[in-house]
Amino acid sequence: MSRIHRSLAFVCLAGAALWSGACAAENLTLEVYGNQSPGASLYVAIYRAELDNWDATPSQTLRHSLPDEEDFSLALPVEPGRYAVRAFIDLDQDGQLKTNTRGRPQEPFASSLGDGRTRPAIDFGKSIVTLSAQSPAASISLRYPR
Repeated sequence: MSRIHRSLAFVCLAGAALWSGACAAENLTLEVYGNQSPGASLYVAIYRAELDNWDATPSQTLRHSLPDEEDFSLALPVEPGRYAVRAFIDLDQDGQLKTNTRGRPQEPFASSLGDGRTRPAIDFGKSIVTLSAQSPAASISLRYPR
């Protein structure tokens, strides 16, 4: 498991509490696309842009049971600002992102679509999105390993 994936899995496992859906007054959301795993747990790590890399401790972690819908939104309990988001679906229910010997994910994963981008990127800086009353949603498209 790569260092980045270990960090995300550890923080999500150690710090995730079931999230009731409470949100900041601005009603900021995370739009999730491509869910093919109803009932599984989605672990989400939210990083303030100032943290500058995925190895930092996330500002917020969430765990959410996935609905039947392929596309859905979640309330984000954060204030307006700049964030990068990573997520994975815990298919084997061990609280960690499963990876192969080369560190590549073996469970569905995603990172936020950064400002001005048309495709998500693994790079932290390219995953930063600005959330505000004018732009209240971040988005992730789940990628299922082959």
